[in-house]
Amino acid sequence: MPTSAILSAPANQVTINTHTTQATKLDTVIPAFHLLTGAVPILKYQELPHIFNINIASAAVNAIRRFRYQSLTSLYAMPPKSGPSKDNPRGGVTDDPLVWIDCEMTGLNPDVEEIIEIYCVLTTGNMELIDEDGFHAVIHWPESRMNQMDEWCTKTHAGSGLTAAVLKSELTPEAAAEGLYEYITKFIPERKKALLAGNSVYADRGFLRKEPYTKVMKHLHHRILDVSAIKEAARRWCSEDILANVPVKKAKHKARDDILESIEEAKYYRNAIFRRGE
Repeated sequence: MPTSAILSAPANQVTINTHTTQATKLDTVIPAFHLLTGAVPILKYQELPHIFNINIASAAVNAIRRFRYQSLTSLYAMPPKSGPSKDNPRGGVTDDPLVWIDCEMTGLNPDVEEIIEIYCVLTTGNMELIDEDGFHAVIHWPESRMNQMDEWCTKTHAGSGLTAAVLKSELTPEAAAEGLYEYITKFIPERKKALLAGNSVYADRGFLRKEPYTKVMKHLHHRILDVSAIKEAARRWCSEDILANVPVKKAKHKARDDILESIEEAKYYRNAIFRRGE
């Protein structure tokens, strides 16, 4: 019987057989679920007996309570900690892969600026390389577009040789996006498993959320591993002996060099903070 019919029918006309099939039991619970979760928000648990047989209503309420409890516990519970394994010898909760990406752009505003270089490295959660070659792309933009960069970008990209490489390249943004997507999915075919990682990688993500790169971001998990966030936490909460040995970056602003330095910095924090004393 639909919910509307139950509400309009006299109480003594509402009969539901709960001793036949599982489908019938579902018919008992589903109307109650609608009543409890929004279809009729003014109803309270104690009012259900006036609509259903009291035993049926009680069973329905208990079923809803179990459903809500199981849903919440499955949503918020951490997965069980795994034991040591070949892929995860330290026995952490997960060794899901990391997709390390560094982009060089014409500026920092994703609404008006463009990606001109991408370098991607794939590692395990324990930061062991999945593929040593990585993915590298220098994307073509015309000189008229490159001339619109601010003073810092103009000087930095010219000094690194990137501007000249961009002008020489024939790779379109669409081809770069497709190549990056194919590279990641070749090694990590499962969607929403790998995290985007890097230094201040939220900035890179802002650009990768734009077309034609959106499908890359849709393949990755919504969370990120930002090494810069770990750095800032360490600066505030760690002792000086840990901070004194943080790897010094060369700041070449070349995508490949930057991402490899990010991985080394992350490894340092892992060993100095998260595995200290082992």
